[in-house]
Amino acid sequence: MLGIRKIISIPIGKVSDLSYLPPHSRVSLYSLSRELTVADLQELGFLPEEADYSEIWSHDSNGRASTISISGQIRADKEKYREFLLAHLGRKHIYMVELIGGTKYIVGSRQFPPTLTFSDSVSGISKNKFSFKIELKSTHGAFLVV
Repeated sequence: MLGIRKIISIPIGKVSDLSYLPPHSRVSLYSLSRELTVADLQELGFLPEEADYSEIWSHDSNGRASTISISGQIRADKEKYREFLLAHLGRKHIYMVELIGGTKYIVGSRQFPPTLTFSDSVSGISKNKFSFKIELKSTHGAFLVV
């Protein structure tokens, strides 16, 4: 598991076709689309010390595929992020993830967007948080952002 510095959502309607790219391709964030603007990029606020990124490759009778998982927790400004999370349920977005070391990945494509799920939990007197997970099973894997 690698630590995450930043997670940014990008609306799928603003993203170009990435299906022609081979696995492990490198892309520029703004080469994803000519229509993409800074205003389209929404950052998810989360607790970096409680967020993880993993990409696991496997091979079966259908060929090789990766399972990408981004998970974490949100505590501060919980109600602000409830709207963000609800707006992303059932809508298609891809995500740019920046790891602690500075490496950036694009997770998802126009044809294969990841899914976002979240849960709201309250326990004891001090734990009031959202847990979220962004998942994608793909033959492309994550795209490296250059």
